[in-house]
Amino acid sequence: MDIRAQAQFLFEKYNDYMQEVQESFLSRVPSTRDVYTEEFEREIGAYTDAESDAFFTKPLAGFAFDTPADFFASLQTLDEYLAVFSVAAEVSDVEPPRAFTDRLAGFGQEATDRLLEMALAESWEGDGTGQEDIPTSVPAAIRLLGKWRTESSIVPILRHFCSAKSPDEYMADVIGDYAEDMGDRIVPELRRILNETGSIPAGSAEESLLVALAKAGARHRTDETYDSMRAAFRKSERKVIGALCLGDYGDPRAVKLLKGYLERNRHDLGREMFYETLSVIRKLGGDISDIDDPFGDFQR
Repeated sequence: MDIRAQAQFLFEKYNDYMQEVQESFLSRVPSTRDVYTEEFEREIGAYTDAESDAFFTKPLAGFAFDTPADFFASLQTLDEYLAVFSVAAEVSDVEPPRAFTDRLAGFGQEATDRLLEMALAESWEGDGTGQEDIPTSVPAAIRLLGKWRTESSIVPILRHFCSAKSPDEYMADVIGDYAEDMGDRIVPELRRILNETGSIPAGSAEESLLVALAKAGARHRTDETYDSMRAAFRKSERKVIGALCLGDYGDPRAVKLLKGYLERNRHDLGREMFYETLSVIRKLGGDISDIDDPFGDFQR
């Protein structure tokens, strides 16, 4: 049996099916519904998870097995599972289903070690064109390790990411998702890296890690994390990124920091920096009525 061919057939069908599932769900959502809330994300997530689970227990026309679940049950070795995982990453627009990843997790530490090896096998350096040829299995492996909250993967993944002078932009997004899934477990290492760096250049790995820290630390804010973010803002070449991260982190103490920065630099600020920072101050509950607008565009 050609495992990869069977996997490609399966995940092409799964991809089409899940697209129909999402379209069906969204077609029933009232136009007045706010779809950018955590409640909505949980609702659509629960629906698509249930539909995904159901797909793998139903017969699939043209498939060599009675059901997709039977195909997964036929796999014997970790190598076979990882071959299927790689095909799923190549073919499917959605993350590998629980019906598969739960079986992969059954291999324990050996599975996490092999996924980490897969993730670190390629350089994540960007070439400035946005056309980097990073295998799809790399981000898929990182995301799965994040979903599993595999703590042993944190240091090697962040070290590999920081080894790139200017990381691929897509990989920076992947690291952000990984950090958000890791949550509190990754925060100390992110703080350590940012605290030890002397500067945060535009487009650098450290800048992406500042974004990641805002995501990972926002649900359980601490003095230590706020202090790291405040210091990182001061070291950031692109202050607007630092300001936006402070807004995403959500600590109201940043209001004083940002208002002070605007006051001290009001004659040197660019339009984007001024208005983005103003929005962050307001988002954090700060009073902006006492801030002079050097551009004259702001309507209080």
